[in-house]
Amino acid sequence: MNKKLSILLLLGLFIFCISFASAAITTTLNSPVDDSIAYVNSVTFNASASVTGGATLTNMSLWTNESGSWELKTKKITKEFYFPWVSNSTIINGLADVGSHSTPNVFELNNNYYLVSGNSIGTFSGYIISYNSFTNFTQTFDQTITDDIIWNVQACDSDGDCGFATTNYTVILDTTSPAITVQSPSGTLDYNAIGQEETLNVTFTDTNLDSCWYNYNGTNISIEGCLTGVKNSTTFILEENNFNMTIYGNDTVGNLNSKFIEWDYKILETSLTYNEEVLDLSLEDFILYVKSTEEITSSKLHYDGNIYDSSILSLGSGLYKISNSIQIPDVAVDTNYTFYFNLTTPTAIIKTESNIQSVYVLLIDNCGVYTNEIFNISLYDEKTLELLLGTIEVNLELFNNDKSTALTTAVSNFYNMSNMRICSNVNLTGTGYFYDLELRYYVDPTNTSTFLYVPEFYHIQKASISNFPQSIDLFNLNVNQSTEFTMYYRDNNYVARENVLLQIERKYISEGIYRTVEIPITSNEGSALGHFDLDNYKYKIIATLNGEILNVFDNPAIVCESELSGICTLNLNGQGSANPFEDYDTINDIAYYISFNDTDILVSYVIPSGETRQVNVYMYQVSSFADDKILCNSTLTSSAGTFICSPNATIGDSNVFIEIRIDGVLQPMNKIYFQEDLGDYFNLNNYAIASLFLILFITMMVSSPIIMVASSVFSVVILAFLFLLKGSSIGLVLGSFSWLAIAGILILVKLNKKDET
Repeated sequence: MNKKLSILLLLGLFIFCISFASAAITTTLNSPVDDSIAYVNSVTFNASASVTGGATLTNMSLWTNESGSWELKTKKITKEFYFPWVSNSTIINGLADVGSHSTPNVFELNNNYYLVSGNSIGTFSGYIISYNSFTNFTQTFDQTITDDIIWNVQACDSDGDCGFATTNYTVILDTTSPAITVQSPSGTLDYNAIGQEETLNVTFTDTNLDSCWYNYNGTNISIEGCLTGVKNSTTFILEENNFNMTIYGNDTVGNLNSKFIEWDYKILETSLTYNEEVLDLSLEDFILYVKSTEEITSSKLHYDGNIYDSSILSLGSGLYKISNSIQIPDVAVDTNYTFYFNLTTPTAIIKTESNIQSVYVLLIDNCGVYTNEIFNISLYDEKTLELLLGTIEVNLELFNNDKSTALTTAVSNFYNMSNMRICSNVNLTGTGYFYDLELRYYVDPTNTSTFLYVPEFYHIQKASISNFPQSIDLFNLNVNQSTEFTMYYRDNNYVARENVLLQIERKYISEGIYRTVEIPITSNEGSALGHFDLDNYKYKIIATLNGEILNVFDNPAIVCESELSGICTLNLNGQGSANPFEDYDTINDIAYYISFNDTDILVSYVIPSGETRQVNVYMYQVSSFADDKILCNSTLTSSAGTFICSPNATIGDSNVFIEIRIDGVLQPMNKIYFQEDLGDYFNLNNYAIASLFLILFITMMVSSPIIMVASSVFSVVILAFLFLLKGSSIGLVLGSFSWLAIAGILILVKLNKKDET
């Protein structure tokens, strides 16, 4: 019994010793608490350890079961200290050596630790040293997790004993995706317009919301400043036939959610056409195209408080054309007007988006203040083509789109200038207006009507503004070279016509072109003043009225019957005056035709309104027997003109290709077949060919003298009637034939008598 008791006492003492040894280290898990939820992948684990029995802590280690079995994740030494350096000369009395160390030595004073160098003098930045002498310590571990985990911490002491916390803790990784609730767009909305903004209102709900975005038309777009639990608003540009998107929400753990939405509209505006900048009193069109899920029964345009009924045209498949044409109100100063449409369907009245139209009063200057260039005008000497310093007076009148209503007039004078730019306060390009322009130009240095160059006029009539800015070259004639004529124009019915433009073109032989040098306008009596240089210059005059070519007077006889009296007249009678343009279409206020003779090819054009256009003519000749040859490449900026190019007539039969560009736009290609001139070989009258024909034909009948004579007379008759003998008149041909016939008869009679004898 005593033996059994002794054994039990020894076993109890052993268990006590084991219990005492295992209880020497105590580990406590601080955070995260058991069964906590991690909303981020990066987790900080915190644990404390204590040791008794004289040992000190040496390390603490984090263990997890992420891989399915327990594994060591992180092992750390207990503490890393930062010790400041001090030199021997600054050692503070009372420093206590806290251990057996070689240089450097660690000392402690008032719980502050120092490293003292034995040999160095001076202050250093510091040194990190591991120092383990603690019996109680708290350690942290940073770890990235990808799933739920169980964790614990093991602490070890200087005696080699280790111990875990008594209970494992669990961390649950968040797996809930953000909730997405879309307020708009959703379902069927009343209205929007292609190219305008649509608003996305969406609420995301998540404890750890990280990022939000949407995908529209294949493009991911972030929602900046996305917050949880509140409505987030952003805008996007609406695209045609694209009324759906996918919205995404992501949290910090990586839980992703998405939501696909679709919507449509009762009224969808696909396009709206109007002029943003207009002139007062102009006639303006407003054209709206919409798609509607219901029938549109009425539409009204609301313009600055005024209401106008719209025209409605159903184009099928729910597409409608809504249009209005209104006259813009008269304004004294520049004004902005707001307008919109009210569209009525069986279930609703829907208001379209409001737009602003700016209404201006037209003003012009020399581009000093205004920047919308409309004209660039240069003044030249008509004879020498040198720039002149002169005066240019401008009168510009604008008309409505229908050319019937005058909108406004702007006038200005420019003195002592050779080149000037005219700008307006309004961008007129593309407005659809028409204009009349009157220019008066001269050189009068003293401004006392002592003219060095005669006053002349240049008119443009009912021209489209679509061609702005315009370059205009004015040609002024020196008073010593000018003869003033009163021109009287009569149309094809011999009726005097008012407001007819007489475009005077002067030929510049050395350049092979005509230039428009003056465009006066006829009075109510059909008369106008023109200025001509009578020193052997060739002119052409083209009569036009409101864009229509009336007559062309090519090389009229310009002779002053009474030059000494200063009264000179020029009668322009349309009767019998050919109009080479009448068989050609007038396209975009320009007409041109191509003519040719044995030596030259001519390209003539005219702008019926009098407006200037840049015209380029490029001709090249293609032959099988020679390289391609460029005949001409000339450019003229004028309201009318003629280009003269000369092909090479000695390279065999060839094709001449003509490219005409008007303001840089290539017109339909033209081609002319040009025959080789054989005159250098056979003379122009073809006598050599005729002689060869006679010799060959006559020698075929050499067996009979009578037949030879008869065939020679017959051959001449054939040549004469075929006009192979060029250069002869019909009288000369018949006379020669008569004498040849008589001579042939006499020869035949004598030959016959000879045969009888």
